[in-house]
Amino acid sequence: TTMQKNFRKICALLFGVLMILCMSACHQEIESVYEPESAVALWDKVDGAMNTLQSMEMTTTTKVVFFDSGYQFELKGTAYVLSTKENHYTESINVLTSNELSLEQTTKVMEAYYDGKMYIYNSDGTYEQKLCTEMSHEEYDQEHGAELTDEIEMADCTKAEFSKGEDNTWNLRFSGYTKKTIDKVLESLNITDGLLGASIVDMEVNLVANSDFYVKTLEIRFSFTPAAGEATPQFIVKAEYTGYNTVEFDPAKLSTLDYVPVDDVRVLESVAAALQERQNAVSGKFALSIATSYEHQGLTQTTSEIDTVAYGRKNGAYVYQITSEMDGQSFLIQYQNEEQTVTANGQTHTAAQTEQEAKTFVDSLINSARYNANAISGVQKVDEGVYILSCAQLDLIEYMQALTGDHIQLTSGSQQITVTFQEGKLMKIESVITLTGADSGEPMSMVVTSVVTFDDSQETE
Repeated sequence: TTMQKNFRKICALLFGVLMILCMSACHQEIESVYEPESAVALWDKVDGAMNTLQSMEMTTTTKVVFFDSGYQFELKGTAYVLSTKENHYTESINVLTSNELSLEQTTKVMEAYYDGKMYIYNSDGTYEQKLCTEMSHEEYDQEHGAELTDEIEMADCTKAEFSKGEDNTWNLRFSGYTKKTIDKVLESLNITDGLLGASIVDMEVNLVANSDFYVKTLEIRFSFTPAAGEATPQFIVKAEYTGYNTVEFDPAKLSTLDYVPVDDVRVLESVAAALQERQNAVSGKFALSIATSYEHQGLTQTTSEIDTVAYGRKNGAYVYQITSEMDGQSFLIQYQNEEQTVTANGQTHTAAQTEQEAKTFVDSLINSARYNANAISGVQKVDEGVYILSCAQLDLIEYMQALTGDHIQLTSGSQQITVTFQEGKLMKIESVITLTGADSGEPMSMVVTSVVTFDDSQETE
């Protein structure tokens, strides 16, 4: 559902914010006496002081109130981050609730680097994932090196204030960010403006540092401009830093034997990001083939579909054109100006479709594999840029909803996804889903094969 997709995006956003707050460790001397002349100079001094730390820990609390499809959702999160020169550990719990929908959904995420391996744990109430991959510290740092503070100048704002407290603490406040900076923040966090139910118009950063210029607390909150008559979203992250140069990593936090070794755990997030990059492209083209085989009582039924899809934005507005061959029938499906036109057998039918509905439709075709990083239980690298991702047990509820009639009951499902990257760009994603169960009490099986092949040779404007 749209809400579930937004939840995953918002969880990704929160993890991105954690990366803002968790600064890297290196070593340099701190001057004993320093009096900043401006808020920007104080920020630079704090940033430099945090970079001298050999170890530190951080706890955060997050509150997000957002709106989707007319419903209000609240996301509350807590996180703990520990970073030393050799080891890194992050764990977070996010709880999504909606009173109107009687919804409560909890996700738990852990990521660690210890003893030459990267570990990930994900639990969302449906899937529980524990995977690890051997890699050097340099490789791990490269994966996490592009922090938001490296890409965006946090002091690039119109209001910058600072003061010194009686106990030699430093207070710093930034606000009045330009739309360009806010858009860059959103882009870095991989979300779109309006995801939370209203446009973000400003960001406020409040920081308290001690006499050594180490951060004690940091708060980030977004300001919104909701549509007329709409409620206002909230987004607040508060962090507290402790353990400067004293905290150490306790290996007991990791039950390392519980984790399944895979060729490269990093590819899971790479596929998710690459799909999103394709979905949000200014222009794109791909071929999609879907074949379904259904076996029941010794009989096999097959259906096939071949689509060619061109999509993107024209003069800022979303458009698409699809030529489709479905079981011997040809269709032409076009969309522009919030209207979908379907031509088949010499007849034309038009229907209203919002821009969001149009994009969601094409996004679903791009992600015909229904890729869910949390569902992956195995990763095999078969060639440079080519990986086989396996899911041993699918969430059957999701697939039951797609089947018509209550006479079909599913008992098991598995999936194998093959992804192909060229020069870091996703070029092909193949999925084979196998479902078994019963149809009117008799055994049945279904195999759904989809192949999406992207074509960058003639990108449309």
